[in-house]
Amino acid sequence: SVHAKPTDASTKDTADTSKKDVTSKKPTKTSEKDGITKISDNKWEIKKKLMKRWKKKSRKFAKGKLKRKKGFIIKKLRDAKYCGFQVGDVIYKINKNRVTSITEALMAQSALSKAKKLVVKFRRNKKKMIHTYIIVE
Repeated sequence: SVHAKPTDASTKDTADTSKKDVTSKKPTKTSEKDGITKISDNKWEIKKKLMKRWKKKSRKFAKGKLKRKKGFIIKKLRDAKYCGFQVGDVIYKINKNRVTSITEALMAQSALSKAKKLVVKFRRNKKKMIHTYIIVE
């Protein structure tokens, strides 16, 4: 019985080691989301089904506030973080549609369903920036 305990312990050690090998995980990527692929610093590919999801529930993309004469100010990131946006960014134009009133925002949103490419103009820390999104199946 004296030898039984060390044998049990050594068996447990061997079992633990084999478990670690079997359950080893690949590192997870936090900068990517299914349906969004970064091509360059200011260009992404986005799957159409994800765009449809955002059209139905825009808060899945980002929460913010629409300010007259300024644009849509991002207050809380959701999927927008995977598209290169940051809290405080002010989106003022999507393709050729201004986004400075609710009417303009709705017009821009309706144009999204048919678009194959989106050019989003925004300000970050008072600097004008442009992101391009290619819509794919």
